[in-house]
Amino acid sequence: MSTRWTKILISLLLLLSLSFIIGIFSDHLIPKHRSIKIGASYMTMNNEFYKILNAEIEKFAQEENYKLLVRDPELNEEKQAQQIESFIEEGVSLIVLNPVKNKSQLVDKALKKAGKANVPVVVVDAPVETKEKIATTVMSDNYQAGRLLAQHLLKTRKNAQILILEHKDAASGRDRIQGFEDGLKGKTNYRIVGRLETFGQTEIAMPQVEKAIDEVRRVRRFASEVGPDRPDYRQISDEFDMIMSLNDRAAIGALAAIEDRKASEKIGIYGVDGSPEFKHFLGENPHVLATAAQSPVKMGRQTAKVMQKILDGEKVKDLYKIPVQLVTATNVQKVGKLEWQ
Repeated sequence: MSTRWTKILISLLLLLSLSFIIGIFSDHLIPKHRSIKIGASYMTMNNEFYKILNAEIEKFAQEENYKLLVRDPELNEEKQAQQIESFIEEGVSLIVLNPVKNKSQLVDKALKKAGKANVPVVVVDAPVETKEKIATTVMSDNYQAGRLLAQHLLKTRKNAQILILEHKDAASGRDRIQGFEDGLKGKTNYRIVGRLETFGQTEIAMPQVEKAIDEVRRVRRFASEVGPDRPDYRQISDEFDMIMSLNDRAAIGALAAIEDRKASEKIGIYGVDGSPEFKHFLGENPHVLATAAQSPVKMGRQTAKVMQKILDGEKVKDLYKIPVQLVTATNVQKVGKLEWQ
């Protein structure tokens, strides 16, 4: 072999070796997506659901070497609006938003700024009502969650006096309650006798339900003393034997209130989420009847997929709706008690 060909061969071998080394260590030598930052604001991080959802987004961000900025507005729309504006100032490429309220002038104003800055917004878990352009929304079928619980109630009880635990500012919570009410429409043996604003929080639901139980007992005493024919007898809502909660956290607060007040063993409780804390009681506590389970894991993974599409300049659908499932004592072991779906 001539000297010329020997030099060419050596050069090719060196070039191949260098390409191989760069391929192995490129992640360390050249950080990919170094400039991409993502902002995420959830209505509250005082809820394991959002921590699990965010964990999937965080995993995705780490794999892609994106910087993820996570903020907790603590159920305060003003704080959330400020967080969105802060994300824009910090130069994020995309915002993940779980709205404190689905309709907020403050958040709307911040979203307008995001639009002007060409920062796409991905809404998760609950929709937001705004005139501004939202890239997409990823959420559970919240309406169906309520319908599933109504169907379970119709199958398992011939009648019910129902106390509703709400979070009026959350569209997801309203959709669940609406689905439940629509599922009972025209069924006169099933009556809603009261509503309580709980913001979906255990620590707020517990004293609210305790107060409701105390009111029922006061009415009973009043009736036994003066008789039910008195016109002022019906000052207070009727006795309840079923609680429909917008989520598992408020449902757990209701359970704590029932046990603290040693209320009627006939009172049943429905939740929505499928959290490990609530599923633990299925089959163990007679008050806890069912939950409509959503999956923060699936929601987080779906959100990560659409985020990448948006960042790559690809088109996405306006809405990604994730199915829910009814979980009772019958199937909870199969679904899994100790973890989220």
